[in-house]
Amino acid sequence: MGAFNTLHATSPVTGQQIRIQFKYGVRYQYDYKIGDRIAFPAETLMADTRVTLVGGCTAYPKSADEPEHYEIRFEYGFAASIRAISEDEYDQLEIGRS
Repeated sequence: MGAFNTLHATSPVTGQQIRIQFKYGVRYQYDYKIGDRIAFPAETLMADTRVTLVGGCTAYPKSADEPEHYEIRFEYGFAASIRAISEDEYDQLEIGRS
């Protein structure tokens, strides 16, 4: 699986604290929360962009109501927001990657 980072957030679905693993920026098992600046490799323009990606929820014990996948929005180097996505939305994103 390789290295990843973790975003700690409050679930918009259950209100519980969750952890969402993602691969973006310097991947070294850093812990972030909404509003934090993400670490980026030197000499990169990654912090000057807006990026939306999907991460997996790793909250355990995980409520049955808690989605497995979340969309994470990064804006100009900062973790800006999360949004729960359904399995169907996730599947469509995976199809789009191939």
